[in-house]
Amino acid sequence: MSLKVFHIVFIIASLALIVFTLIWALQNRSYGLAVVAFAAGGLLFVYQRKFREKARRIGLK
Repeated sequence: MSLKVFHIVFIIASLALIVFTLIWALQNRSYGLAVVAFAAGGLLFVYQRKFREKARRIGLK
């Protein structure tokens, strides 16, 4: 498994955990945690897009 693939899989797994945390927080009315999870998910999504662009630009396989 290449570094690029590992990185993308790790980010997707992290996003899945954040989504489950967000759902759990909303069900338990922990709105502060829900906001933090939503923000972290958004930042991780943006990071993944930037990583993919950079990896494509520098030719990571």
